[in-house]
Amino acid sequence: ADLTVLTVASGPGSYTGMRVGLGFAKGLALARSLPLIGIPTLDIVAAGQTATGLPLVAVAEAGRTRLLTGRYRYQAESGWQATERPIVQSAVELAAAINEPTLLAGEISETARGAIEPEAPQAQFAPAPANVRRAGVLAALGWRRWQAGELDDPATLVPDYLRPPAGA
Repeated sequence: ADLTVLTVASGPGSYTGMRVGLGFAKGLALARSLPLIGIPTLDIVAAGQTATGLPLVAVAEAGRTRLLTGRYRYQAESGWQATERPIVQSAVELAAAINEPTLLAGEISETARGAIEPEAPQAQFAPAPANVRRAGVLAALGWRRWQAGELDDPATLVPDYLRPPAGA
């Protein structure tokens, strides 16, 4: 099979998963002289959501009952756009920050949802099928960036860990 471009999730995510996945993609890109594009994890969650007119908080598990969260607004010409850098917070902290009707999507455990719902009645939760990060969404985001000439340098692209690994 011929490869034209490689697209990889660039994090945040599990420390080991990010090192292995990005390391493999970088090695293949360098060995085959292929363009490489890193896509932030929460951008993949956001891009899988339907525009509802509401702001979006994309969520991923961050371990130890913590959540990785990123805020997005939908732009008709460019889709979901991050409005701030992702942060790691508890479900209670996330609930306290919701002060307007907001769509929450991504990895939200029943425990986290149970902590959010009573404290943030304006929170609306995406349907279960929309909460899974899909390879096709990653590929579509990479394709758009490739078409726009927005490439990453395989020699300098590094995972976004957002925080040090547990135990470090």
